[in-house]
Amino acid sequence: MITSAASIPITTRRIVLHKIVEMNEGTLTLSAFALSEYQVATHQHYSTVSPRKTTEKILTVTGPCERDGQALELTLHRKLLKEEIAQALARINLLNEFFSDLGRRFEHGTETLLPLFEGFHAGYRKIDLKTTGAVFIFEQEGTRCELVSSSVGEMTYLRDGLGNILNL
Repeated sequence: MITSAASIPITTRRIVLHKIVEMNEGTLTLSAFALSEYQVATHQHYSTVSPRKTTEKILTVTGPCERDGQALELTLHRKLLKEEIAQALARINLLNEFFSDLGRRFEHGTETLLPLFEGFHAGYRKIDLKTTGAVFIFEQEGTRCELVSSSVGEMTYLRDGLGNILNL
């Protein structure tokens, strides 16, 4: 936010996307907000002010976390950049191709992970002979949250949400 002695910043925020990915114990939420920042000078008529428009994109992880060996229930937020989102989408596609070719032959309990963003890994866990779940691991400032689902559908929901948020 830009400030000067002669102007006061006024920011409006409107939600343009809110997608929740439900996990067994927790959620991932993708949110996007359209921001308009107005720099209003003292004694300036509002009709002469043009806003600076941007979009803020946020990944939120809510669920059981661990910090210094202590179990906690937390909500952690991370801002996302457009370049990171495009890279994450390419990595999810790579992970899906890899897992569809090789991962189905893995033994139960095996995880296949790759980094999507700094501090955020995604992948698959072979739960039993016929079941594979999505795994999301989020690490921020000494706190670790691991969310697991009982199906691969949650990875599709994340991919679709990132695709929607990319061009906002």
